[in-house]
Amino acid sequence: MMMMNRRRKRRRRRTKMMMMMMMMMMMMMMMMMIIEEEEEEEEEEEEEEEEEEEEDDDDDDDYDDDDDDDDDDDDDDDDDDDGDVVKLMKSIHILINCIHSGTSKRHYNETVKIYTFHRYFSSFAIANYNL
Repeated sequence: MMMMNRRRKRRRRRTKMMMMMMMMMMMMMMMMMIIEEEEEEEEEEEEEEEEEEEEDDDDDDDYDDDDDDDDDDDDDDDDDDDGDVVKLMKSIHILINCIHSGTSKRHYNETVKIYTFHRYFSSFAIANYNL
C-alpha cells in the first residue's frame, strides 16, 4: 500500500513538472511572439516615417522641417509595451503557482481565464488548456 502511494506521488510530481515545463515553453513562445510583433511594428513605423519625410522633402524644398521635435513623443508609448510584458510575467507566475500548489482544475481554469482577457492572451488558446 505504501509503495502505491509513493508511485502515485512520483507520477503526480512528474506530471506537474511536465505541465510546468510545457506552460513555461508556451509562455516563452508567447513572449517571443510579442517581441517579434513589436519589432515588426517599429520597423513599419520607421519605414512610414521615412516615406513621409521623402514626400515632404520632394514637395517643399524651402519648408523647414520642425517635425523632428515630435518624434521624441513616440518613445513614451514604449512604457505601455513594458507593462504588457510585466502582465505576461505575472500571469506566468500565477500559472506556476497553480501547478505547484495542486489547485483544482476549476480554480486553475478560472485563473487562466482571468488573464486571457489581456489582449495578447485573447488570441492564444491557453484558456482551453486543461491539466
